[in-house]
Amino acid sequence: MIPWLLILIGLIVLAFGIKKVLVAAASKNWPTVPGVVSESGVAANPPAAGAPRQVEQSSTSYGAHLRYEFTVDGKKFQGERIGPADYSASYKSRVDEVVARYPKDGEVTVYYQPGNPAECLLEPGVAFQTWLLPALGVVLLAVGGFWLRAQR
Repeated sequence: MIPWLLILIGLIVLAFGIKKVLVAAASKNWPTVPGVVSESGVAANPPAAGAPRQVEQSSTSYGAHLRYEFTVDGKKFQGERIGPADYSASYKSRVDEVVARYPKDGEVTVYYQPGNPAECLLEPGVAFQTWLLPALGVVLLAVGGFWLRAQR
C-alpha cells in the first residue's frame, strides 16, 4: 500500500511541478509595466515550535519580503513575488543580496500574466528552484517503483 501511495503522491507533485515550470517559462513573454517598490526587507522564519534546541539554533531561514505597486489598464495592483520560485535561504547574506536589488521606492519592471495582472513577478523565467518540485516528484515515483519491485 505504501509504495502505491508514494507513486500517487509522486505523480501529483510531478504534475504540479511541471505546471510551475511551464508557467515560469511562459513568464518571460508576459507583458511588462513599470512599478515602484513600496516595501523591501528580509524576514526571518524561525524553526517550528517544539523543535529540539540544536535545530532551533541552526534552522532559521530567511526570506525576501518585497511589495511593489503597478498599474495595468488604469487599475492598481500590488505584487510580492520576485520570481517563479521562493527566495529563501538559511544564510541571511544570500537574501540580503536579492533584497538589495530592490530598494524601497526603487523603480522596477513588473511582468504580469495576460488577463490576470495579480499574477506578477519581477524576475521571469525558469530558475534552479523551479525544478525542485518536479525533481521531488520523480524521486517519490522512483522510491515507490523500486519498493513495489522489491516486494515481488
